[in-house]
Amino acid sequence: MKNNLSLGEKIRQIRMAKGLSQQNMAYAIKKSDNYISNLETGQREITPDLLAEIRKFLEIELAPLLDNEQIFYKRNLDVLDDLLNSNRLEDSKVKLKELSAITSLPYEHELLFAYTVMEVRLLIKESKLDESDERLDDAEKIIDKITDNKLLCQYYRSRGLLCGFRNKVKESLDYYLQVLTLLGDEKPNLQLLSSIGTAYFSLGKCHHAIRYLERSLADNSGDKTNPLIAYVQNILALCYMHVGSYDNAKSLFDESALYMRSVDSGQYLAEILGHKGLFSHTTRNYEEAIVYFDEAISYFDEAIKTMPANSPQYKGFTQSYVKLTARKALALIKLGRLAQCSNIIEAVRQKANGDEMLTALIDAVSHQANLNDPASATYLEEVTIPYFRSNTDDSIFIALEICKELKAFYKKKKSKIKMLNMSDIICEIYEEMFFDDIPE
Repeated sequence: MKNNLSLGEKIRQIRMAKGLSQQNMAYAIKKSDNYISNLETGQREITPDLLAEIRKFLEIELAPLLDNEQIFYKRNLDVLDDLLNSNRLEDSKVKLKELSAITSLPYEHELLFAYTVMEVRLLIKESKLDESDERLDDAEKIIDKITDNKLLCQYYRSRGLLCGFRNKVKESLDYYLQVLTLLGDEKPNLQLLSSIGTAYFSLGKCHHAIRYLERSLADNSGDKTNPLIAYVQNILALCYMHVGSYDNAKSLFDESALYMRSVDSGQYLAEILGHKGLFSHTTRNYEEAIVYFDEAISYFDEAIKTMPANSPQYKGFTQSYVKLTARKALALIKLGRLAQCSNIIEAVRQKANGDEMLTALIDAVSHQANLNDPASATYLEEVTIPYFRSNTDDSIFIALEICKELKAFYKKKKSKIKMLNMSDIICEIYEEMFFDDIPE
């Protein structure tokens, strides 16, 4: 991070960045224009007293101009890094403000880049996504001057997180893989490997996902206290379930749920219980599925009641609530409880609040409950399946599930052509899941 600029050249660049002339500075510190020119070109010594006057004029009293100040500044960046890793957000804000003087030093590219990436990490933790994008765009303007791979990894990691939050899964995966490339022979951490595995899962690439998720668990097999381990186990269990490895899936679901109950982690436990319900549904144990869904739904329902509607968590919790309720409705359809299913669908539709994805999911359940109506089957074929195939966030699994339901329905109705058509679409989806051109 060290640059070789003289102190005079640093002062010149700061002055020019602030739009000030040598005359402005000369007048402020009571020196001649020629004197200022000689200072900036190194022909005159800058005494401590004179430097203090210049700092005051340029409003950079706390900026790390000197080598010893830069050493202290870098140590404080490390402190900020630790605070962010520990999720001590208020302390991070204080430290970030203390370090903000670096923004006045246009030549300190790597220190400025490091500060900006730290700022973005805090903004992401506060769910301020638009501000995060703006600050990363600022960092991108000087990225070609950055040689520190650790900083570049943090930058691309932040880009990946933001893309993930905005459901741009392919872009997110590309950024995570760039981080992996930059690491070279260095061992990737649990967060990176799990992020790559989760992105592959969201794209329907279960076999790729399994490879990275298994690797992340193997590399951290001795850590039994990290909640992220249970989260990774949960996603890996979903992958196993979708490839038909049911024993492995059940074992991991049970293990991760047991851990989350032991640490009283409500949100993560609710997500795992929802996935256990999905597993029970997949293995045709519909009554058990409803029990798991109800427990998970109850948690999200109570949590939503205590949240302001404009809070960052409100939307995510509402989405989970709606998705789980839709899953419960599908289980009720399998059990022939169509009236109860209909009541649930109408009640949960209001919760969706016009969200495109959630509304499409509710419509899909509603039409599956009315498959004997030819219009419902046609709607699922021509609208629902193409919609979910074109989206990410594991939507391809929803499309696949609906195709299988329609195939079974057409088989029962002895509609051979439609059944074969569904078989073709199922094959296409499997080809997308296993053979599409996705980076590894």
